[in-house]
Amino acid sequence: MSTRVGILGLGRIGGTAGRMLLDAGYDVMAVERPSAAWLKQAGGTLLPDAATLAQKTDVVIGTLSREEDVEEAVFGSRGLVSGAREGLTFADMGTFSVALKERIHD
Repeated sequence: MSTRVGILGLGRIGGTAGRMLLDAGYDVMAVERPSAAWLKQAGGTLLPDAATLAQKTDVVIGTLSREEDVEEAVFGSRGLVSGAREGLTFADMGTFSVALKERIHD
């Protein structure tokens, strides 16, 4: 598959999605964290920050569990917004406020 998928948050939901996407042949990337080492061992790629994730992927799936983590990952100094380019799709799986979802969309 040629679609490059980034995952923000490799907890229970993101980790399961990452494993399933790798098994299906997708190129899966995530931000490097100590808890993400398994992804590299499974054939995925770890990147230094969310900005780089945005630059190197076609789709980013957000599975972070806290609204403040989403704020940092998207709008922080090395967040998705700073690396975003035309054509990048961000699919946030969180149950966060409509206001946050609208800010991300804009």
